[in-house]
Amino acid sequence: GTARASARAGESTPTYPLGETPEEVAWELVEQVITQWNTTYLVHTVMTGTQNGAFTFQAHFSAPTHIMPVPQAAVRVYFEVVNPFANPQITWHFEHECIKHTAENTLKPGEVQLWLDKLIQDKVYLGKLHDLTTPFERTRLPPRVVSPVTEIDEDEASKQATASPTPEPELSLQEKLANMFDAADEEEEGVLLHFELTQLLGAFPVELTPWDIKLLVSGLHEEADGYIDYMPLLEAVPECFDVLIERRKRFIEAGRPTGSLSLELIDVLFLDELHGCEQRLGELLTVGDDSRTTCSRHEIWAALHQSLDRFSPSETRLIMQFMQSNDTCQVALESVYTSLHKYRHHQVHNAMVETDVKELRQHVITTMYQHGMPEVGMFHEMSIWEIREVLLDLNLITLSRMQIHVILQYLEPNDEHMVDVHYFVRVVCAIIPRMFDAGLLASTAQLIASETVEIKNAAELKELEAFVETIGAQMPDRTVVRDIDDDPPPDREHVEKALCQIFQMYDKEHSADHSLLLFDFLAALSSEHVSVLRLTPAEVRGFIAELEPENSRVRYLDHVKKWVPILFDLRKCKVYHYLVLSGAELLADLREYEIAFPVMRMPNDSEHSSPSLTSPPAVVEGARAPPRMIKRVVSQQRESITSKSSPRTEAGPSPFIAGSSFA
Repeated sequence: GTARASARAGESTPTYPLGETPEEVAWELVEQVITQWNTTYLVHTVMTGTQNGAFTFQAHFSAPTHIMPVPQAAVRVYFEVVNPFANPQITWHFEHECIKHTAENTLKPGEVQLWLDKLIQDKVYLGKLHDLTTPFERTRLPPRVVSPVTEIDEDEASKQATASPTPEPELSLQEKLANMFDAADEEEEGVLLHFELTQLLGAFPVELTPWDIKLLVSGLHEEADGYIDYMPLLEAVPECFDVLIERRKRFIEAGRPTGSLSLELIDVLFLDELHGCEQRLGELLTVGDDSRTTCSRHEIWAALHQSLDRFSPSETRLIMQFMQSNDTCQVALESVYTSLHKYRHHQVHNAMVETDVKELRQHVITTMYQHGMPEVGMFHEMSIWEIREVLLDLNLITLSRMQIHVILQYLEPNDEHMVDVHYFVRVVCAIIPRMFDAGLLASTAQLIASETVEIKNAAELKELEAFVETIGAQMPDRTVVRDIDDDPPPDREHVEKALCQIFQMYDKEHSADHSLLLFDFLAALSSEHVSVLRLTPAEVRGFIAELEPENSRVRYLDHVKKWVPILFDLRKCKVYHYLVLSGAELLADLREYEIAFPVMRMPNDSEHSSPSLTSPPAVVEGARAPPRMIKRVVSQQRESITSKSSPRTEAGPSPFIAGSSFA
């Protein structure tokens, strides 16, 4: 089942928007009851399932200390929630007591703390009467040291009695976390299951939101059996925690997110995109067995990595964190599909780097350095295929594969498919914040919903007019004038078939693997045969940018079957047409960041010199490259560049944390 932990130790906890599903609403109601008790205990709330139409929860109350992070005793409170949306009814009982409490019939305010104290004391007292130590605890608890009895005088005894108690040594954050993991790792193997690790981090008293915890765990390697080595996380503490906490603080201080979107609005914006992703996962997870209802986490991971045209490496790692599994690492197939919607919902509301232009710009530039861009120079270009690899390797942000394709469609390379790096940085720093602006997305969703209603009404009116014309045509001496509509654009099947036929015309060698030289492939795209398919210049640019040449050859049949369906899915995703592809020029003004972190330093200048102060404006401002439909094919010199590009099969781990040893 799902599990969520909330820590309360006398401090106020952050509040989250009310959930959209019955389970989340019920959970929030339970949390509200616990908050009203105002106890000093650490609380760990777990949803245990449903029973007789009621949602059941367990709340564990304990008081760990620095010296003893695993408490001696804990109290369980069992909750039941019925009808969470309409007329909710909440009942609870302590431990194995028969008395059921309600909001109207329960303990007086302030007495819950006393009652929990009594139950804890009773358990501790019972533990002293009986040896309840488990074999696991005996291997970890130090032997009790009994000091010899010595006689002391009355003055010395009085001094010892009045002396202040020795304060407990303060443990570091790393030691606290290590103690907690060590207590849960009974086999001392240094690994924990995914759901165990996330629950422990959720219960750890540190200011991390559920999304931040998912970012941490997403950077750890998960084995095929579902176990995760947690030692890299311990080695990065507390730096990785500090980075996330500081980033979250800046995010909130900047007034972000700028709006709130419900799951219904998420569907309005991204339903067609998510539907294509769901369909691909369904095909891979149910191949050979349509009746299966569960799958392992490793199977989901493998399916995501087989669909790199639908899922980017960074979003693949985050999506895995939303796959709720049981103790055998099995995930219900129904939850796989709903997890995609929940991921997108959380992604929009936690875009900390995506909406911070300064940090986003630095991350893009740093990634370009890793892909061979020199740090010193006046002018540099990268091929559109190298730009695609840069976008795929932006590990601090969660661009979807569709969003990456939209950016590639918007970019306008020169005739040799090269992109000026200054222009590229300005484009992504204008587009990506728009894609993750929650307020802008909310208003766009309203526009799309209104437009959908208008289209539906227009279709109904057209049907009515067609019916009237049919009746009029049957009447004698009645002439009906019909409008001659333009031919509808070719559908997906027609475009796929036509492109395959065009490329086969240029495949004079009739290659067995259906491949063309990159030179011939681009020549085919520039022919008049392609123009009748009504592909927009942006669609052609995106189609070329997704090429993965091998030894200067392109497998055109595979490329058409992979990217034409995505092209038509993108046509249905109106949100990207509103935000990016509407024709407006999107170039961010980044001059204020150039001095502190220039894209490229000028030769013979100091480390802090800025290209914006010395370079020609056309270079620094990243002026848009001349618009083009393919007028000529690339030279053989550029073919050697693209032949180095290879298909991406698997992305390395990334914890989404910059400037940390954990990265």
